[in-house]
Parts: sequence; structure tokens; C-alpha cells
Amino acid sequence: MKHYLRTLLVALVAVMLLVSCKSKEERVLDRLQTMSEQIQKNGDNFSKEDWEKLYKEYSDIHAKILNKEYNFTDEQMRELGKLEGKIGKAFVKHSMSDFGKAADELIKKGSEFLKGILESDEDKEE
Repeated sequence: MKHYLRTLLVALVAVMLLVSCKSKEERVLDRLQTMSEQIQKNGDNFSKEDWEKLYKEYSDIHAKILNKEYNFTDEQMRELGKLEGKIGKAFVKHSMSDFGKAADELIKKGSEFLKGILESDEDKEE
């Protein structure tokens, strides 16, 4: 029994060391990958607050990248570019969707506004 517990403890420590040995650059790439997958999987169901929270986190990461707080390898830079492209496209798509909804609402209100003007003119003529 002692041997089993010792083996389990050594395995657990080894796993913890492997996980904690990731570089900060690898952790950033992992987070961006997760973010990209979340958007792809559930983006259509995100609330406005979800999008804002995600954008804030992405902006914070991106600012650190621009400030050269990371030392990415060439391969990591290619992966970073790919992930930023996917995430950026999702943010633009979401923004355009919101813009489209606002434009539709404005058009509907505008057409009703014009109907109201025309009706009030018709009332005067009678």
C-alpha cells in the first residue's frame, strides 16, 4: 500500500511539474486557442457582456504582445498570427451583426416615422 501511495504521489508531482513548466508564451497561445474555440463553439449564444469580457481579456493579452512582454519563437509567431486572425474575425463579425441589428431597427423606426408624418399630413387635408 505504501508503494502504491508513493507511486501515486510521484506521478502527481510529475504531472504538476509538467503543467507548470509551460512558458508564458505557450500559456498565452493556449489561452488564445481556448478563446478561439469558445467563440467558434458558443459565439452565437454569447451575451453582450460575454463579448465585452472576452474582448477585454483579448485586448489585455494583445497589449502585452505589442509591448513585447513575450519572446515568441518564429513558429509561435505564426500560430499567434493565425489565432489573432480567427479571434479578430469573430469580433468583426459580432460587431457587424450588432450594427446590422441596429440598422434594421433604425430603418423600421424610420419607416414608421415617415408613415406618421404622411398620416398627419393626410389628417390636415381632410
